[in-house]
Amino acid sequence: MSNLAESVKDYLQQELYDFWLAKYRAYIQEIDDHAEFLEECRIDRNTELPGKAAEAYDFYCKNIMQQDLGSVNAYTVDIDDHLVCLVEATTDGDDGWIEAYDMQGELIGAARRYIELLAWGDVEEIRSLVQNNDLPTNLDASATLWGKPLPEEDAEEGN
Repeated sequence: MSNLAESVKDYLQQELYDFWLAKYRAYIQEIDDHAEFLEECRIDRNTELPGKAAEAYDFYCKNIMQQDLGSVNAYTVDIDDHLVCLVEATTDGDDGWIEAYDMQGELIGAARRYIELLAWGDVEEIRSLVQNNDLPTNLDASATLWGKPLPEEDAEEGN
């Protein structure tokens, strides 16, 4: 696996964790939190996506958005001085799919997501899970931070 692929995986894991931890804190404190994942990096759906990223976007539009199961977004993010295009599909629940591409449109990685958890795999295998909304066997949904005690720093701060 390339260094960029590892950097992308690390970046997404940390961003998802931070995002969902903030959502969970707000939920516990009964605060409305309307923030969206990577909203500052979202690109307009009419933006031309590079190569296979456009194909991924079209796939998820057809199989998620047009089936009224959720939404599809695209983002560009700078990871270790590389611009990366992300295509994210989310269900109306807490799960989804993420595919990462370089700016030439070549696949960096594909993952199935449950809240902040990611299971990376072969893109065709990951996409096949759209048909029945299954989670891959290597994704343990019970490991999510949601519904568990907050990390120690929160308990010390009284949050």
